[in-house]
Amino acid sequence: MDVKIVLPGSMPPEFELEMLSKFKSNLINIIGAIEHVDLSVDSDLNGWGYSDELVGSCMPAKGSEDVLLGIANLPLEENWYLRKMTGDRAVVTFHEMRGILSGHKIPRVNLIFNILYFLSLVFLANKKTVPSVDVLLNMTHDVTRGCLFDMTGLKMDTIHSCHEPIICVQCEASLRKKGVAVEAIETCQKEIKKIKKPFFYILSEKIKNHPIISIALSLFIAFIVGLASSVLGTLISNKLSL
Repeated sequence: MDVKIVLPGSMPPEFELEMLSKFKSNLINIIGAIEHVDLSVDSDLNGWGYSDELVGSCMPAKGSEDVLLGIANLPLEENWYLRKMTGDRAVVTFHEMRGILSGHKIPRVNLIFNILYFLSLVFLANKKTVPSVDVLLNMTHDVTRGCLFDMTGLKMDTIHSCHEPIICVQCEASLRKKGVAVEAIETCQKEIKKIKKPFFYILSEKIKNHPIISIALSLFIAFIVGLASSVLGTLISNKLSL
């Protein structure tokens, strides 16, 4: 699936744009440069929200790419973080999502990777097009499993699919039934394993969740390092005395 990415309005704060620019996949191809799109219009919904119609009118029409994806930082219609626009276009926003992801030490770009893989499978399951919102909703499930197809009616639930996401058994069977090639599903399953928190935060959580084991391991490592230093010191001293 060829994807063109644009940034309607201001750049989402602290967004890892370079990581997105270097993204490589056997399912998804980001074509062209990531471009800014002027959004010099006022909101048209309560709560300073922007309707699908308004955002869609400010975004460029889809070109030769399969999907045009906008990445924004403003409240969207119904306060969703992903909205389907007309003509195989979609917009994802970091409004409220930035705080949720940051609070759980998840890179913001993980949300975009999640959406890209979701859209790629949706695209393949629907005759190479992004279907209506109703069809998209029918492909998701209310139960949160850390799956790409979690409904995530509560935005907080996105943390489960933005760190080591899966394609659950139910969704895998559904995708196969809709004609998605087994090879494409397996490729996606392999690639989404790379969507995770930085190792430092994973290690920090393990230490926090298992303090006794961590202390014991630290003492053991300190003992081994001390013993190795003592042995090395003795060897050097003996060598010098010869």
